[in-house]
Amino acid sequence: MFTPGIAQIAEDLHTKTDTVVGATTGFVVCLGIGPLILAPLSETFGRRTLYLTCFSIFSLSQIPTALSPNVSFLIGWRTVSGFFGSVGIANGGGTLSDMFHPSERASIFGWYLLGPLLGPTLGPLFGGLIVQHLSWRWLFWILTIVSATNTLAGFFLLKESYAPVILAARKASLISASPDSSKNYRIPNQDDRPLPIRLSHSIKRPVKILLTQPIVLTMSAYQAILFGTTYSLWTNFEQIYGTPSPSNPRAYGFSTQGVGLMYLGPGLGFLVAVWFIVPYIDVVYNRLTEKNEGKAMPEYRLPLANIGSVIIPIKLLY
Repeated sequence: MFTPGIAQIAEDLHTKTDTVVGATTGFVVCLGIGPLILAPLSETFGRRTLYLTCFSIFSLSQIPTALSPNVSFLIGWRTVSGFFGSVGIANGGGTLSDMFHPSERASIFGWYLLGPLLGPTLGPLFGGLIVQHLSWRWLFWILTIVSATNTLAGFFLLKESYAPVILAARKASLISASPDSSKNYRIPNQDDRPLPIRLSHSIKRPVKILLTQPIVLTMSAYQAILFGTTYSLWTNFEQIYGTPSPSNPRAYGFSTQGVGLMYLGPGLGFLVAVWFIVPYIDVVYNRLTEKNEGKAMPEYRLPLANIGSVIIPIKLLY
């Protein structure tokens, strides 16, 4: 949301625009680091607990961001909010896996991804309007209101989806209702190890898998390149399309609101992909599974991604 206001933030906090971009850098870096910690924690404490905890901290972190007296304070709190804001990316895929069969996940996952994809697209549009008519600090006051409302709704509407946690709660309820020592309730594949050991194992596992599984490392690096490229473009829209200056005389001279409108292009592309292309991932996956005598393989989701991986660098060049 605050990218169209980078120039205003730099002027107000008496710093350079390149320094203000550091707030986005910190946010995105923690957006990538957060899932390595938050995703395994959800398998110990449950999806709902992690969502509500991180949603709450994310909402509260917008308040000091709005009150930032200097750019270092702004970067610090944006970095913190990036870590806790990553809970949706960390647990979204796991939540959908809890709820849907593999044969239909791609279509559902595509619509879910509109959140993290359209957020950076629509955010600058609304940010441009806010910065032009109010001030950059109102970006974070409005974000506080929206985030707090979403968090409050989560407390009432969000349900646990992770099966082991649901079964553990059901077991505790049965024992509490009929504390008969002769009944031995047990969860399938129940992990009876002490909590510290389980936490240590859960947190180490993502890093271990990332470093020892070539396909995971390759896909992670590929996604990092895509997100890095995308955010490097988004954070420079203000300099490319904004008001010309002695240091940037070739800018197009758009208003702050006009710069925000430029983000609708990528957003339209995301919508087209989710509406027309993503559903075919399930079609390809199911057909390849049938040809393999009903045995599904993870790589059956990659054929369309292979096509996209070739098109992306071509479109960046032209």
